[in-house]
Amino acid sequence: MRAVLDGREREGGAGQPLNFECSECEQFARIRGIQRKLPPSSATANVVLTHDSERILARHIIKLHEVVAEMESELTPNALCDYLYELSQKFNVFYELCPVLGSEHQESRAILCTATAMALRLGLDLLGIETLERM
Repeated sequence: MRAVLDGREREGGAGQPLNFECSECEQFARIRGIQRKLPPSSATANVVLTHDSERILARHIIKLHEVVAEMESELTPNALCDYLYELSQKFNVFYELCPVLGSEHQESRAILCTATAMALRLGLDLLGIETLERM
């Protein structure tokens, strides 16, 4: 599979093309917009996963360390690309099905958004892709 990143053509494995970076940055910007509207007490709330999409997203987020270890040992950055692409998809489902602002579980869902943003930022940083605070 061929992908174009930073104007250079790259060979890849079974992973998604690396032009996913724009969607991840958009997700990050949307997550950051949510965080600016929440009270500071959100950082100390307990996380309660009441919806299937919350549980699916949380399980995917905690797999990041495994993916990074695999990428390092196998020299397969496409594994991280796949992970981030799937993370973006899982976040989209969560974001559509679970309102964050004004919901009964607002603080818990905001923490999940923060964890997603942190995983996206770390993954993109490891790939050398700059993240944007605002689009």
